[in-house]
Amino acid sequence: TVARSHKELICWQRAYEVKLLVYQLIRSTTARRDFEFRKQLTESASSAPRLMAEGFGRYYPAEFARYLRLANGELAETVESLDDGVDRSHFTKEQIVPVQRLAKRSSKAAGRLTQCTE
Repeated sequence: TVARSHKELICWQRAYEVKLLVYQLIRSTTARRDFEFRKQLTESASSAPRLMAEGFGRYYPAEFARYLRLANGELAETVESLDDGVDRSHFTKEQIVPVQRLAKRSSKAAGRLTQCTE
């Protein structure tokens, strides 16, 4: 089936959920007071679904694939930043593992979709 909206894409749905979970983590931990860290993490988490939406809206498969690859980079940065949050004692490993797993699932789905569009 053909998606009519970016919101129908599994990769976008998972990336959007990652974004919401990151926002929740930040609000409920000491990360909310670490301005630089908080900014970097929220930027990468919010960029992934935004890039997927933008690429979908461009209507050209090659452009869409390019934006999906960019979104994958943002997801990888989010995963790494969450580890950094553990190193900074903002989060526990247990808090970030489910978010990282979801980010990796989104990335995998985006990768599969990229292959279909190239």
